[in-house]
Amino acid sequence: MRVQRVVMPDGEESWTVLDDAGEVVAPVEAFLAHLQALDRSPTTVRAYAFSLRLWSEFLALVAVRWDQARAEHVSRFVAWLRSPAPNVVVLQAAVPVARRPRSTGTWPASSRSMTTTLATASPGPGAGGMAALEPGRL
Repeated sequence: MRVQRVVMPDGEESWTVLDDAGEVVAPVEAFLAHLQALDRSPTTVRAYAFSLRLWSEFLALVAVRWDQARAEHVSRFVAWLRSPAPNVVVLQAAVPVARRPRSTGTWPASSRSMTTTLATASPGPGAGGMAALEPGRL
């Protein structure tokens, strides 16, 4: 299957999905035509075309017609999308992944001194309408 760009006689752009024989996939085309009739952006129609191509490919793999698909097929489709392609080799990390240390709930000393400096350097009410903050309070 493939997604094909289509230019309408009036010059507008749209998209469709073709099967392996080069024929339009009718249920997909009906939905894409509906989007086109609603004046959806060609980019939106294109995004739906690519997504519906994947859905159609999945349904073909599991030998289910589009009008027979159920919620369980949607769940399997999501799992199928998350799984790597057959030509992808998944490597395990050779070393443990470094983790960020947990927060202690306090500000580092360097941050406290910076906020004090910023608060001290704040403009007064006559320079932008903000009152100066007391040092150490933001």
